[in-house]
Amino acid sequence: MGRDFKGVFIPASLYLDTSISWTQKIIMVEIDSFTKNGLDCFVSNLHLSKLLGLSESGVEKSIKGLVDKNLVVRKITKKAGGSHRTLKLTHTLLRVTPVVKCESHPPLSVGDTHTSVRPTITNTTITNNTYKKGKPSSLKECVEYFEKLGSNLEEAEKFVDWYDSVGWKVKGGNLIKDWKACARQWKRRNKQNTHGKKGFNSDNFSPEGINDFVNNG
Repeated sequence: MGRDFKGVFIPASLYLDTSISWTQKIIMVEIDSFTKNGLDCFVSNLHLSKLLGLSESGVEKSIKGLVDKNLVVRKITKKAGGSHRTLKLTHTLLRVTPVVKCESHPPLSVGDTHTSVRPTITNTTITNNTYKKGKPSSLKECVEYFEKLGSNLEEAEKFVDWYDSVGWKVKGGNLIKDWKACARQWKRRNKQNTHGKKGFNSDNFSPEGINDFVNNG
């Protein structure tokens, strides 16, 4: 019996179906992997029990559930000396090899990671959502964004220096998912601190100003 084995790939529609147990999902994938050109699957409960680490009765119960849901067709043919069972899915699982489309990324540096970008799975393709980044690709990119926010070069440099020193992580140790959101928060905090300052501020005084105040009031 030929086997069209696909490894562990499970179509999204089956993966996300909460009405089917994971045992039943694996059974469906296994049946499909033994099915080729519309042929039936002769796989036994003993084979499935070894694969799943279940008893044969447990496998039989799972298959019955799939038959009741009209997901699997079970046919038993009586022959001399016994009977012969075949299994077949009512709908063939997706047989398209996933295509990975990756957008270009800047070279990785210390503290950088792509693990925060989760693949977006469609029926035939897997693409990466790179709209949000954990850190700017360069100081220039950061400065340009700060200027867009109405800030300046100095604040952009302070922002980069601070987050470089903490490994581009937020409080609690989690990696930053969107550095632009952090930049907006940085600007808001800086504005609040500036407006909230009270008392003596050395930036507002100079020796000439003090002499003028003493002499002229």
